[in-house]
Amino acid sequence: MKKSSEEGKVLVTGGGGFLGSAICRQLIRKGYQVRSFSRNIYPELVRAGVECLTGDMRCPEDLKKAVSGCDTVIHSAAKAGIWGKPEDFMDINYKGTLSLLNASKQAGVRRFIYTSSPSVVFGNQDIRGADESLPYPQKFYSWYACSKRHGEAAVLAAHQGAEFCTLALRPHLIWGPGDPHFLPRLKMRADAHRLFRLGSGDNLVDVTYVENAAAGHLAALLAMSRHHFTGGGRAYFLAQDEPVRLWDFLNKMLAAIGRPPVSQSLQIPFSIAWSIGFFIETIWKISGSYDKEPPLTRFAAMQLCRSHYFNHGAAQTQLGYYPEISTEDGLTALRQYSE
Repeated sequence: MKKSSEEGKVLVTGGGGFLGSAICRQLIRKGYQVRSFSRNIYPELVRAGVECLTGDMRCPEDLKKAVSGCDTVIHSAAKAGIWGKPEDFMDINYKGTLSLLNASKQAGVRRFIYTSSPSVVFGNQDIRGADESLPYPQKFYSWYACSKRHGEAAVLAAHQGAEFCTLALRPHLIWGPGDPHFLPRLKMRADAHRLFRLGSGDNLVDVTYVENAAAGHLAALLAMSRHHFTGGGRAYFLAQDEPVRLWDFLNKMLAAIGRPPVSQSLQIPFSIAWSIGFFIETIWKISGSYDKEPPLTRFAAMQLCRSHYFNHGAAQTQLGYYPEISTEDGLTALRQYSE
């Protein structure tokens, strides 16, 4: 069913990205008017019927043009990664979000969905089945997580009920065909014989197939459009139905792209991985090497060794989110894409 033109457009920041493009495609299929705001023009989005604008998240004037005529903003643009200059993460993920919030309110936007990350609550501990009451940690081990925490907090604090309804979604470890981030790194390390199992290998983590993550944003949009919606001003975890054993899952991904599994004999205990990560970070900082990602950091060691999976009940009851594509079906799609 086509959406009324009176509802205005849905702006997707980062619409050309891995998750953003999936959100745009799903919105178009549902009949929404869609505008993408990214650094580049993406012909595949233009062909799909998406209005594409280019600009910079750090430029308020660009953001004013982007939100003009839109009733909903889905803010998925971000500077991602485990390494980089702190000011780059903060300028885009925090200050850029503040500018976008301000532009949205001035333009009369009614709904604002922020693509956050479970890393905003990840310190140096295992997380097993926690819900959204889990507080932000006192210390962060990556500037990405820190900047996303500040961006998320700003979005939730901006909630003003039906007048300006905001919420944050925390999809965990997004993966699938066309992934330009995690999968290429995994493939590169496998081809260079630089994959080592860190930790015991028993840690459980949440993962989210990209189409499910995108569908979660549409579910949030539909829920926020209902007059009786009371779930604004809060964050929601998104993932598959069940957590996976991380290293078993990584081996399945490797198999899907035609690479051998990680050898169990090449196992590094967490304490050693943490120490190596700390040493490498220190060297990188002293040398000012912010453009090249270190082979290991403390944050990466924790992500690969700790359990981190969550309770998704709030997303189910408040947003009506349930993953439609199973993990096994997602791996099948990945295998077919890689052939």
